[in-house]
Amino acid sequence: MLLYCYYFSGCQSCSMQKQCTTCKERRVKRWEHEAVNDAMQVRLEHDPEKMKARRQTVKHPFGTLKYWMGSQQRFCLNESLKCGRQW
Repeated sequence: MLLYCYYFSGCQSCSMQKQCTTCKERRVKRWEHEAVNDAMQVRLEHDPEKMKARRQTVKHPFGTLKYWMGSQQRFCLNESLKCGRQW
């Protein structure tokens, strides 16, 4: 995984420094494929129904896999336990 780190030291002369950072310099880290995440976020904001469909499609299989792997004590909500076994 490749992270790009950017440092800008001109913040002390900027009038917006108080709104942007409390440090002497501004530090920004971005993943090499951050543009993919940004594009996905824009698509989801444009059509929130896609995320609802994704949750309905993906949530059940992963819950089933966790149950099969023996994680039922931590991941399954049970009304009688009142979340006592979840971390």
